[in-house]
Amino acid sequence: MEYDESYGAREMNNNNSMLSSIMAKLAYISDILEKKLKEDIHSIKHRTGVCDQTRKEMNDYMINQMQKIREDLNSKLHTILDKLKTHQINQRTEGLKLQQEISHLKKEKLGLYQQITDVQKRIADMENIIGYDVK
Repeated sequence: MEYDESYGAREMNNNNSMLSSIMAKLAYISDILEKKLKEDIHSIKHRTGVCDQTRKEMNDYMINQMQKIREDLNSKLHTILDKLKTHQINQRTEGLKLQQEISHLKKEKLGLYQQITDVQKRIADMENIIGYDVK
């Protein structure tokens, strides 16, 4: 087979043409992939921003709720402590009144025992004066 220069040139032109076509297709695909990648990155950044905003809102909401609960619990605690102090003061007052009443009753009891002793002594003295044998 004889080598035809024009055939070689055509073959080279064909190869160059195919190479150019492939390069053009690769450039086109590269552009499409770059655009898609940029869109995906933009979409991910947007979703990340939305997630960050939602997380921030939820965090703020939770902090707000915790503050409300803390305030409510502190208010209830102060109310309970005030009631406890009042009850404690009332119990002390009641205890003092009862101690005073007990002291008064003991004095009264002592007075009654003294009176009984005096009456028994007078009875004994009268029996001695009258005579014990009255039968």
